[in-house]
Amino acid sequence: MVTQTPIRTSGQQSVNSRSTGADEIPMSPRRVAPLGFAALATGLLVAIFIVPGQRTPIAIAAVAGALAVIAVLVGVIRGRAAPPTPWIVLAVGMTCWTASLLVTGDQMRTGGRSAPGAPEAIAALGAAWMVVGVVGITAPARRSRDLFAGSDSVIVALAASASIWLVVVDPVVVDLTPPFPVAAWFLGFVSIDLALAVVAFRSAIARTTAAATYAIIGAAFVVAAAAHLWSWLVLIDEPSGFHRSLLAVSLVAPLLLGVAALRSSDGPGDGVVPVDSLHWGRVIGLTVSAVVPVTVLAVLVATGHDPVSGTSIVVVAVSSVIIVSLVIARVGAMVVEVRRLAEQRGQVRLAAMVEYSNDVVMIVDATGTVTYASPGVAAALGHRPGDWIGRRLVDAVDEDARHLAVAHFGALIESGRDHTVEFETMLVGRDGQRRHGNVVMVNRIGDHAVDGVVVTFRDITEQRDLERQLSHRAFHDELTGLANRALFLDRMDHALRINRPEAEPVMVLFIDLDDFKDVNDVHGHGVGDETLRVIAARIREAAATGDTAARLGGDEFAVLLEDSGGIDRAIELSERLLAALREPVVVGATEVVVLASIGIAVAPAGASTTSLLRDADIAMYEAKRAGKGQVRIFDPAMRRVASRHLAYRSELSSAIERGQLRVVYLPYVDLRTGEVRGAEALVRWQHPEHGEIAPSEFIPIAERTGLIVPIGHWVIGEALDQIASWRSDLDLFVSVNLSAAELRQHDLLEHLRDAVRSRGLAPSRLMLEVTETDLMEGGERSLRAVAELREHGFGLALDDFGAGYCSISHLQRHPVDMLKIDRTYVGELGRDATDTTLARAILRLADTLGIVSAAEGVETPEQLHELRRSGCRLGQGYLLSGALEAPVVARRFGHSAGAVPAPQP
Repeated sequence: MVTQTPIRTSGQQSVNSRSTGADEIPMSPRRVAPLGFAALATGLLVAIFIVPGQRTPIAIAAVAGALAVIAVLVGVIRGRAAPPTPWIVLAVGMTCWTASLLVTGDQMRTGGRSAPGAPEAIAALGAAWMVVGVVGITAPARRSRDLFAGSDSVIVALAASASIWLVVVDPVVVDLTPPFPVAAWFLGFVSIDLALAVVAFRSAIARTTAAATYAIIGAAFVVAAAAHLWSWLVLIDEPSGFHRSLLAVSLVAPLLLGVAALRSSDGPGDGVVPVDSLHWGRVIGLTVSAVVPVTVLAVLVATGHDPVSGTSIVVVAVSSVIIVSLVIARVGAMVVEVRRLAEQRGQVRLAAMVEYSNDVVMIVDATGTVTYASPGVAAALGHRPGDWIGRRLVDAVDEDARHLAVAHFGALIESGRDHTVEFETMLVGRDGQRRHGNVVMVNRIGDHAVDGVVVTFRDITEQRDLERQLSHRAFHDELTGLANRALFLDRMDHALRINRPEAEPVMVLFIDLDDFKDVNDVHGHGVGDETLRVIAARIREAAATGDTAARLGGDEFAVLLEDSGGIDRAIELSERLLAALREPVVVGATEVVVLASIGIAVAPAGASTTSLLRDADIAMYEAKRAGKGQVRIFDPAMRRVASRHLAYRSELSSAIERGQLRVVYLPYVDLRTGEVRGAEALVRWQHPEHGEIAPSEFIPIAERTGLIVPIGHWVIGEALDQIASWRSDLDLFVSVNLSAAELRQHDLLEHLRDAVRSRGLAPSRLMLEVTETDLMEGGERSLRAVAELREHGFGLALDDFGAGYCSISHLQRHPVDMLKIDRTYVGELGRDATDTTLARAILRLADTLGIVSAAEGVETPEQLHELRRSGCRLGQGYLLSGALEAPVVARRFGHSAGAVPAPQP
């Protein structure tokens, strides 16, 4: 079903007027004129009934008719009745109408009324003028193919007239002699009036701005039909009488037309032109109109009212034949119209799709010459559509791909009509830019509408770029741009599958950044991400062209070596990487130094990606255990160690609950008096199967897994319990090692304060040992943490001094209570002059800063002698005392101040 859609003409305006005053709304002159005329017309009609005599009503009727004609002419002059010509024609018809009415009135006055006569002749002339006028007036509301214009109105009028004949005329004309000529005249007038009323009302239904005007015109002709019918009945009933009511009713029609002319504003640009419309309601209306005469006649016969007039039978038969013939013709026209509208709308839609589509549509002949190019060619290739007419189709294709396009076009021509070819190619724009295009060619040569090959280009550059980006993201690390784990494993698998015994073996470097978590914790993830980008760039630069550098995740990287060079190139690349990573990374105002541990694995025969990467990982962990910043090459023995460490990792978490951990104490001995001043709490792990496991094995595991924090808390608790069991007058202290992970705990200070408070101890009884590396690499956060601990009374010892960073400025800004000299310097005392000098310098520095000095690893009398000569205060080592179990410490320091023998040099 096609719905009716108004199309507003270009000159139409919409005015939304609002009153400027609160109470006064002025009346538009457009409304005053018709209302005044209507009032005057009403007064004249009333006068016809009340004035005495018969000449005066006729004179009033003449005045009223003249006023109606004048009203139409005034409307034309003022531009309200438009278009003007049909209204002027209608005025001529109204003049004839009035003249016919005056002649009829005069005949009624003189008693000489007969029909048909002069009034009917004048009325017939007027009816012809009115038909032309009404059709012209309603033209703006119709289209030439409007279904209710023309014959549709005749069909409805004939159906109504036939019904009127059967219901009204037939009961009367049966007694008249001869009935048909007179009745035919008046029935003809009634049919014309009804047809014009249908045309006017149909225009009003079209929802135009002149709908009210058309409705008034339709009402006028309905009244005219009633007046003609009444006039005929009066002629039959009382031909010699003077009927004021008939005269007045007959004047209503021209007066209504005058009102319509005064209020009409359907000028140029003020109307609405509806599009052709069609729906089943109209089809049903025409069908009903076709069967109405026969249906009415059948009802009259069925109810016993048998029309005996032979004339009536003729009228019904003729009307039915005419109506059915017109309906058949109209239905046929409707079918044609539906097809035309469907084809037209399809063409319009296709044209709009081609016009506004970004796709390029071309039509080319059998030689490949362009005969049509759509506007989309401007957006896609930068050409005007007209520039392509007469050019070759392949000119739009990149030169490297033209041979393929020519081959596809030739195959399409050989395949014949309705065949389709689709392929992708590279298009070239006017500016030389290359674009990915999807090409669809359909052979329509011989088609009367196209007669050529329809070629459609669709720009898919963005789609291909997006696919490429998605593919890159699927196999590359988004942060660093390196290959990700999936791509690395795929290339490693490929390298292993094509590896031959005579070729260089495949090797993998596993790179893990040392203590990178501290960078994120101290400087934030923004600095950490930028550091990873810089490190990734350095790894990419160090690797060769044929190598694959990847980020496996977090701070883990890997490099796959496939080129020749063997293990020597792997070692050389590892050393270059370590040298490159030693260079500080500068991010804004922050300078970060991150070292790495590298494991190298060489693929044996039959190696898989999983086993090769696992071996490199194991070698990397061995490098970390060796002191970080190291390179290690995998060997099978490492796998056994790694397996043992993996087992330790899973068992260490439950070691505390199972009572496998214990604390031993290594005394601090006063080197001058030989008395014990305190002890260092050291954790030991007694494994039920492997015996005692060295701290150097399980402490790194605890640090990597985060178990160092709960283990550290447990050691502190045990040490404080031990202090609480000693005599209070001994004033001994216990030192506990703090890891970098413990220093990062935000609740460290609160935990330690609660621990000493719950045992009734002073914070000074607990000495906290931190290494230079943990303290300095932790940055301001670690320095702030130890400063807060010292402010709250806890002792602070700097462990392994000289083994890592040496920053005297930090010692001045953040002083400590004890400086522990690394065992490396102590071991060379008396043997290496340089190390002896360094050890003495450290001791003098401690003495100058007022810090207690302590030496680690005192094992020979010569070392002890040099330490005493240099002024070292405290010492630890097997020469002085080994680590003591908790029961021994309790017995020795529970009642008296113990001492250990101080060997003499």
